[in-house]
Order: sequence, then structure tokens, then C-alpha cells
Amino acid sequence: MMKVRLAAQVISSRVADNLKFCQSQNFEGFENHNATIKFLQRFDRLFDILNSKIHLQKTTSPTESPTSTNGCHS
Repeated sequence: MMKVRLAAQVISSRVADNLKFCQSQNFEGFENHNATIKFLQRFDRLFDILNSKIHLQKTTSPTESPTSTNGCHS
């Protein structure tokens, strides 16, 4: 099983940039990789989003309505 860290390195915008470079230089075998490049860019962004720490302020619990106090419903 591939480790997440290795996957994040392989599925990255850096790899996509290298594929684009090889394509721009007309290297043999790199002619039609646009879908792969788009895939790598999107998943790199997804990794960034999932790895970011977002602190959300908790305003109400799932069982508490915003207008209730101390968990008592009126």
C-alpha cells in the first residue's frame, strides 16, 4: 500500500509542471498528457485543502437550537 506522503509527492503540481515542460519541449511520449496534468493539479489542490487546519467557531451543538439556552428547548 502506498503511503500518503509518497502519494502526495507523486500526485503534485510539481509533477504536473514537469509534464507540461516535457510537452512544451516536444519530448517523445509526452504529447497528450493534458488530462493527467489536470488530474495532478486538482488532486494536489485537494491534498492542500485536506491538510490545512481550519478552525471553526462552534456556535451550537447538533442537539441544540440557536435560540435555546443550556440545552432546554422552549
